[in-house]
Amino acid sequence: MKVENSRRSIDVFLRTTVFLTIAISVLVMTAWLTGWSRGQSIFLHGATMKFNTALMFFFTAIALHLSLRKTPATKLLVKILTYSMLLVPVITLFEYIVLPSFSIDQIFIEDTRSKDFPGRMSQGTAISFIIIGLSLLGLEQKKEGLKVVFQYFLMMVGVMSLIVIITFLFGINSDFDFLFIDTVAFHTAVLFFILSISFSLKNPNLGFVGLFFVNNSGTKVIRIVLPIILFVPILISYFITRAFNSGEISASMALGSLIMLFIIFSGVFFIITAVLLNRSARQKDDLGNDLYAVNKELIDTKRALDETSIVAITNPKGIMTYINDKFCEISKYSREELIGKQHNIINSGYHSKQFFADLWKTIAKGNIWVGEIKNKAKDGSYYWVHTSIVPFKNESGKIYQYLSLRQDITAKKLAEELLNSQYVKKLKQKNIELEQFAFIASHDLQEPLRSITGLINLLNHDYGDKFDGNGQKYLEFITQGASRMSSLIKDLLSYSRLGKENLLATIDCNEILEQVKVDLSVNLIESGSTLICDNLPVIKGFEISLRQLFQNLITNAIKFRNEGVKPQITIGFEEITDYWKFSVSDNGIGIAEENKTKIFNIFQRLHSKDQYEGSGIGLANCKKIVELHGGEIWVESEYGNGSTFYFTLLKDPIIIPE
Repeated sequence: MKVENSRRSIDVFLRTTVFLTIAISVLVMTAWLTGWSRGQSIFLHGATMKFNTALMFFFTAIALHLSLRKTPATKLLVKILTYSMLLVPVITLFEYIVLPSFSIDQIFIEDTRSKDFPGRMSQGTAISFIIIGLSLLGLEQKKEGLKVVFQYFLMMVGVMSLIVIITFLFGINSDFDFLFIDTVAFHTAVLFFILSISFSLKNPNLGFVGLFFVNNSGTKVIRIVLPIILFVPILISYFITRAFNSGEISASMALGSLIMLFIIFSGVFFIITAVLLNRSARQKDDLGNDLYAVNKELIDTKRALDETSIVAITNPKGIMTYINDKFCEISKYSREELIGKQHNIINSGYHSKQFFADLWKTIAKGNIWVGEIKNKAKDGSYYWVHTSIVPFKNESGKIYQYLSLRQDITAKKLAEELLNSQYVKKLKQKNIELEQFAFIASHDLQEPLRSITGLINLLNHDYGDKFDGNGQKYLEFITQGASRMSSLIKDLLSYSRLGKENLLATIDCNEILEQVKVDLSVNLIESGSTLICDNLPVIKGFEISLRQLFQNLITNAIKFRNEGVKPQITIGFEEITDYWKFSVSDNGIGIAEENKTKIFNIFQRLHSKDQYEGSGIGLANCKKIVELHGGEIWVESEYGNGSTFYFTLLKDPIIIPE
C-alpha cells in the first residue's frame, strides 16, 4: 500500500512539473513576442530567460510527459524531441568555445535587452540542458549503473539551480559569477531545480533519490532532517539579510544574530536527530526481538518437521531445491544426488501417468494435494509415503515453490497387503475350521461327561453305602476326574474363541482394573493381597480380552504365593515408540529359568493339582490376547523371589476381518 501511494505521489509530481514547465515557458515566449520585460526577467535588472531557453523548456516538458506513457510510439517521439532539445544547447556551447556565431541566438526573436551575446542562453543554462537531455535518454537504459551516474549529474544541476535561487533571494546574484550563475535567470533556475528532481524520480529506488524511498530507518531520518537543513538556514539568513539591508540592524548585530540562531538551530537539529536515531534504535531493537522470536519459532517448527517428517522443497518446475535427512534415509540417495533432480528419480512405476497429471493439476491451481504414493529407493526397495504438497505463492499470487511433507506408511501398507493376500484368506479359513472343530469336540465330549457324572451320582445315591472304604475313595476319584475333564473342555472352548471380539474400542485401563478388583475382591481379601498400580493409559483394544488378560495375571500373582507371605502386586506401564509396555510384578514363588517359556504353552503345569489348582491354560490365554493386540509377553523371575510379567500392546492394533 505504501509503495502504491509513493508511486502515485511521484506521478502527480511529474505531471505537475510538466504543467508548470509548459506554463512558464509559454509565458516567457509570449513575453518576448509582446515585449513584456517582466515576463522575461522576474527580478529587475536580473538575467533574462531567452526565447531559445523557453523553447527548450517547452520541448523538455513535452518529452517528459510522453516518457510517462512508455509506448513504442511515444518512445520514438521522446528521442526526436530530446535530440532536437540537445541541438540548440550544444551549438550554443560551441559558440562560447570557438567564438563564431551560427545565427541561432535570435532566429526566433530579436533580443534588444542584452548587451553581451543577445538572445543567447548562458553557459550554465546550456550545460544544464545537455545534462537534462542526456539524462532523459540515459534514465531509460537497462543498466542501473548508467542510471545512477545520470542521477548524480542531475543532482549537480539541482544544486547549481538552488545556488542561483539563493543568490536571487539574497540579492547577491550580480556579485556571484561562479559557474556563470550571474547569467542564469531566476525562473530558469527554478525550472531546472524542479526538472532535476522530476527526472531523478523516474528511477526512485536508485542512487541518491533511493535514500528517500527505501523503507528503512536511515530514509526516515533523511526525510525529516534534510528539509530542515535546506530551508531553515536559508530562511533565517534571508530575514537577517533583509533586516541588515533595510538598516534595521547593524553588521555586527546581523553577524551575532546569525551565529546565535545558527547555534540554536544546530542544537535543535542535533536533538531532533538524536531523538530520531533513538527512536530508530528502539524500533530496531523491537524488530530484532520480534525477528528473533519469529526465527526461533521457525527453527523449532523446522526441527519438529525434520524429526517427524520427510521434507522436500521444489521450484515451480518440480526441481528439488531442499531435502532433509529423513528423505535421504528413506530413499537411500545422498543429498547431492537429489538436489537439482525431479521426483521421478524415486518413481516406482506403480502409479499411472494420469495419477501424477491430476496431482500437478491440483497443485498448479494453488490447492493442497493429499494422498498416498509408492516410491522406489536407490537400492530397489519400495516404500509408501502419505504425502501432502503445499503450494507457496508470492505477493502477486504466483506460485514460487512447493513444500512436500511425507510420512512413512510402509508398515501399514504391507499389513494391508498381507490382509488381502491369499495366505491370510487361507489362514482365516483354517481358523474357522479349528473353531468349528473345537466347538464340536467340546460339545461331543461334554455329552458323555454329563452321562458319566449322572451315573456316578446315581451310583453314589443308590449303592454308596454298600462300598467299602476303597470303593468310596475310587468313586470320589472318578467324580473329581470327570469334573476336571469338564473344566478343561470349557477352558479349551474359551481359548479357541479368543479373538472373536473384533470391535476395537477406546479403553481406559484404570476402569478395567477397577472391574477386575471387584471380580477378585474375595480372593484379594482372603489372601491379604496389596494391589498397587500407576495411573494407566487410555488405549485401543478389545475390552473383554484385555480384562481377562489383567485378571489372569493378577489371579496367578495371588495363587502362586509363598506360605505365610501376603502377596504384593504392582502394575506399571511405559510408552515406547509404537507400543504400550505394561508390567505386573509380585513377591511370589518365582519361576525357574528353564520354565520361563514353557508356562505360556497350553495345558502346561509346573505344579501338581494338590499344590495349586488350575488347568494350565491361563497364561496361554494371556499370550494369545497379547498377540491379538500385536504385542509380546515374557517373564523375568528368580525362583523363590517373585516374578514380573511384561507385555506390549500395539498402539494401533490391526483388525483381521472375519
